[in-house]
Amino acid sequence: METSVKLGIVIASSLFTTVATSQENLPLGSIGQTDLQQRMGNAVQTVCMGFLGSSRAPTSPQQLDLFSRCGEMVHTANRILGSVNAPTSKDLGVNKATLASYLQQVAGEEAAAQSNVVTEAMMGQSVVVADRLSSFMNTMSGIARVNHNYTGGSQDFNALGIGASSDALIQNQRWGVFGSLKSGMGDKDTTDREDGFELDDYQVLVGVDYIFNDHFVGGIAYGYRDVDADYDVSQRVPGAQMDVSTDTFTLYSLYQRDEFYFSTVLDIGSSEFDSSRNVQIISSVTDNSGAPDRILRSSTESTQYALSLEAGYQLVNDNRIISPYFKVRYLDMEIDEFAEQDSSETSTGGGGLALAYQEQNVESLKTALGGQISWTLNRDFGVLTPYLMAEWLYEHEDESRAITAQYVYDPQNNLIEFITDEPDSNYFNLGAGVSVVFPNGIQAFVDANTTVGLEDFTYTNFTAGVRMAF
Repeated sequence: METSVKLGIVIASSLFTTVATSQENLPLGSIGQTDLQQRMGNAVQTVCMGFLGSSRAPTSPQQLDLFSRCGEMVHTANRILGSVNAPTSKDLGVNKATLASYLQQVAGEEAAAQSNVVTEAMMGQSVVVADRLSSFMNTMSGIARVNHNYTGGSQDFNALGIGASSDALIQNQRWGVFGSLKSGMGDKDTTDREDGFELDDYQVLVGVDYIFNDHFVGGIAYGYRDVDADYDVSQRVPGAQMDVSTDTFTLYSLYQRDEFYFSTVLDIGSSEFDSSRNVQIISSVTDNSGAPDRILRSSTESTQYALSLEAGYQLVNDNRIISPYFKVRYLDMEIDEFAEQDSSETSTGGGGLALAYQEQNVESLKTALGGQISWTLNRDFGVLTPYLMAEWLYEHEDESRAITAQYVYDPQNNLIEFITDEPDSNYFNLGAGVSVVFPNGIQAFVDANTTVGLEDFTYTNFTAGVRMAF
């Protein structure tokens, strides 16, 4: 074994005898400035100590790279903390703040964003489907009836269907198809546990439904959503990206009698994740320094389902409709285990910083209390319906969760836990839009929604679509 590697083992061995029984941070962990960095420092030093002894010495180029990289950090921490008289050849020669940023770089906390993105994707599709069901409530009760004899004179809303029978409309237009395109943008702030990022996404949704009678309608929809997330570049995060594509099938139904309605929305989806994160660490002068700069890439999949139940009441006053409602939504998601690939891996060295992540299970239970107000305005081209919406959401599964990983080439399989931020318990959705029902049975709509009240995240989206009854 080379001299520098032997020296690293001797120094790490002396540290092991003093910290093994301590519940406080290991020397490298004490360098960390956040909970994440401290956890990673403890994990990296534990991995280093796992190589001690002739039977556990590095046996592959990847293991030697892992041992060299963690050894560099441990040696640097020893010098910063005054544990050694002079810097060793494995010392990175950086200060405490820079070493803490290196701990951030080798951590894999970016995986925390996977569940956030998919949860938003599933929620977004349900919102569009709910808007589709809202249009049914107007149609089935006769509200969105077009006055074909409109001449520009006075508007008699009662004669146009509010509170009137819609039997003729339902008999002639039981089937309906619709399609929509949604585009959104969001921003997450950096926290001590998770990195900040900006995201852009789009979603295409198509569906078909059938009005069984003047009280019940059911349908099915398919949606595809693509999300690109770019992490904020800083000293602690030199760069990371994530692309997520989600396919979701939705079954939905609506029951309405008089002013009361009840709807169900069942979503079944799958997602594919492609991620990469950069590691840029100054290398020391060692025998096997490897590649200091590297990209860690990974791919994985998830399956998820969600169920939404909504009950509401329609209050009709002249041409104005006020609809208070209460909604319950449950989501369950499983993200498959996956391992990163280290771009520095070659036949002669490198490749040691790749992490393997265990399967993740994510649950969300939300309740929403909200209301919508809309106005039915007859025009010569059709019926114009602008609306405003606001809802208060409460997340009942509001505890942080642990993402468990280990180094792919760690012979001792030491586990590393990344703790996510706690989900916000209370936040609000605000929306506004307008739809137009034309005499030929075609309906077009456009709306905008934004999420407010989240501590570290903002999101706004715009949706446009077309519906046709036949």
